[in-house]
Amino acid sequence: MDDVSIDHAHKPTIEEFHAAMRKHGVGALWEAQAAEAAHKRPADQSLHWKWRDLQTLIDMTASVVTTEEAERRVLMLQNPAHDHTGRGGTATPNLTANLQILMPGERARPHRHQIHALRFVMEGSGATTLVDGKKCPMEPGDMILTPAWTWHEHVHEGAERMIWFDGLDAPFRRSMDAADFEPGPVHDLPATAADAAFGAIGLVPGNTCDGAAPAQDYSPVFRYPWSSARQALAHAPAADDGLRILRYVNPLTGGSAMSVIDCFLYAAPPSPSRPRRSTANAVCVVAEGSGRSTIGDRTFDWDKHDVFTVPHGNWASHSATVKDATLFIMTDRDLMARLGLLRDEVNNT
Repeated sequence: MDDVSIDHAHKPTIEEFHAAMRKHGVGALWEAQAAEAAHKRPADQSLHWKWRDLQTLIDMTASVVTTEEAERRVLMLQNPAHDHTGRGGTATPNLTANLQILMPGERARPHRHQIHALRFVMEGSGATTLVDGKKCPMEPGDMILTPAWTWHEHVHEGAERMIWFDGLDAPFRRSMDAADFEPGPVHDLPATAADAAFGAIGLVPGNTCDGAAPAQDYSPVFRYPWSSARQALAHAPAADDGLRILRYVNPLTGGSAMSVIDCFLYAAPPSPSRPRRSTANAVCVVAEGSGRSTIGDRTFDWDKHDVFTVPHGNWASHSATVKDATLFIMTDRDLMARLGLLRDEVNNT
């Protein structure tokens, strides 16, 4: 930039001051703060996508779009308030919520990316996700991880349409300019341990001279079967308000199954759970049953396969209207914790 020459005998006008700042790529903090305060966006409200509405779009998508025409046949659940890239918005500031459809006989070709992703199966059977070469059968209620930079593809050899929820930390990765993508063919597959090696409580395989398995930022178990998760949730202790919570963890660390993304199952009690709020954001998928939630100033009823958000800063309470009402919950809690920004509150009054 050119040198700045200042005439100390002349008091500049505010217009001259602004022009000089623009010329040299400088801004005034106090003006930026005032503009931000004047245009402060109100806190997010919960968004609720009803399954009966989504089914119509799923039917249309399956009939008009093929896997040859699209890398993945995916519908994005969007909050326009978070449209910072012209893509139409994301479910929360750091998380993407999608629905993916795979028809019998179809194959979603392999690729990998620097974005963490998970699949929560909603409908159908007979499909398999391959993650770094490991076969993960897809049955309703299963959670399947495709961590960052793992090769993954989907193959459907069954007879009925497959639908699953896709959860990704894409908005966060893109904001950090860390969303690299590589199409197949697959190459340089790493060695992976069979899931059965992690099937005994409190035991994990070792592969170094002292027997310790090296920790990584995602679980070596890519498939979390619904049958096991549902049984564990049924035996989980209930909080004093009746809410039962189960966390999906990395067996090598006891932490979140993937860095940045944290996942839970909630068994909703018959009466509303104590209101809780957090600096983390969440996306909820109704795994089974039906119930009611109050999130911020909104109260709504939900049914199986509905999807809704719990934006940060909103008090949230859930209750079941039928027995075994269960929510699958994807959050950015691990991201907030790693950044030192996680704060949780429970209203005990």
